[in-house]
Amino acid sequence: KNLIDKMLDSSAPKHIKKAGPVILSGYSCTSKTITLGALAYDYFTQKKNPVVFIKSSKLNISEGSYEINDLTNILRFIKDKANDDERIIIFWDSRCGWW
Repeated sequence: KNLIDKMLDSSAPKHIKKAGPVILSGYSCTSKTITLGALAYDYFTQKKNPVVFIKSSKLNISEGSYEINDLTNILRFIKDKANDDERIIIFWDSRCGWW
């Protein structure tokens, strides 16, 4: 199991389930974008958890921005449709398209 699987496992210890973001970092051109896309697709096709994939480095995430309002609305919509114990997985490729 990878770290994300462990965080989503209902039998995992509390400190693993409550873990914060998992950050994938590395040198340029080391396939981070491909890895994130593949992971997002894999979790999406499993249909166990809602998945949101964000591919942008230019989002304005300050309070009150339309981007953060849209993301909040999407997450609220997903949460309303999901089970209470279901976790939403967000993959955010913040370096994609930075050039």
